[in-house]
Amino acid sequence: MGTVYVACVSNTTNCTYVVKIQELYTGGTWSESAFYNEVCILRQLKKTNIAPKIYDAWICRGNGYIIMDKLAGSMNQVSARLIPLERRGTPGYDYGNKIRQNLYRKARVKLEQLHNKNITFGDLHGGNILVSTMNLTDPKIEVFFTDFGYAVDWNGRLDQIVEYIRIPNIYHERFKKPTSFERAKRLDKVLLRRIILEEIAGQKKFDGLLEHPENDYWKV
Repeated sequence: MGTVYVACVSNTTNCTYVVKIQELYTGGTWSESAFYNEVCILRQLKKTNIAPKIYDAWICRGNGYIIMDKLAGSMNQVSARLIPLERRGTPGYDYGNKIRQNLYRKARVKLEQLHNKNITFGDLHGGNILVSTMNLTDPKIEVFFTDFGYAVDWNGRLDQIVEYIRIPNIYHERFKKPTSFERAKRLDKVLLRRIILEEIAGQKKFDGLLEHPENDYWKV
């Protein structure tokens, strides 16, 4: 949630930060909880390599502001670059698959680190998965997660149930299911796999995912 702007040091080309601005009063309701949730989780992750480093956060005149490190691009941008090449039976298909497999392996490690801190993401989509460079063959490329407004910190309540978990692009009441920590982790893994490895032609709607937890999508 919110709008992200690149922040540059005055009179220089030093543009290594971004400012995320989130309107706290939207749709007739206050959304401070999502803002505070994101700030708290980013601060927990500050000394890790899971999310962009946070430098400051504040509220002013109904908006929340967060200053973070700027990264090179998102998984949406990676897919936009790879999709034109990914035709089966062509060298581009193998190239794209190799890139995706490498990013997926690195993202799975980061997701496991997040889960080991008893935090689930709950809002994984191509815009919330970032890469450190758009040189996709760079062996040092890193993957990061961003936008933790819908994340859940389960510390102190691993045996509890939260009201519901959010799936990108699905907002129907029927998807507001009681969700456990283990179920939330499974959903994170499913969405990560779908976004990086299987999402070739844009965002998919994961219809039926929560309604049939015994189906193959949950067997990760």
